[in-house]
Amino acid sequence: QALATIMALATESDVAQQRLVLEGADSAVLLSMEHLLDDAHVQATACGALVQLTYLEVGQKAVGEGGGIAAVLRAMQGHPETPAVQTATLGVLVNLSCHPDNVPRIVGQGAGV
Repeated sequence: QALATIMALATESDVAQQRLVLEGADSAVLLSMEHLLDDAHVQATACGALVQLTYLEVGQKAVGEGGGIAAVLRAMQGHPETPAVQTATLGVLVNLSCHPDNVPRIVGQGAGV
């Protein structure tokens, strides 16, 4: 439920997104992904929150530097038959790729084409 709350708050405004990232919401989302890797619902909801948190450059940078790419790829690989996870992970990767520092990280972890 906390993940859904973060996702909802992040949709309110750019200021809300920036504040959530500055307060560490992205780290909390990544931590939940790490601890509940086998739960497809948690992974899909967490990635949905990350999609919202990575619309802006501040979130793209924080998630990219904070291990978000690896977390998203683990979710994607761990739930290949779950459309909600696959869709959300792609959304995160698209947003992260908008930050130039993240492109080599994404490719370096095997997600580049």
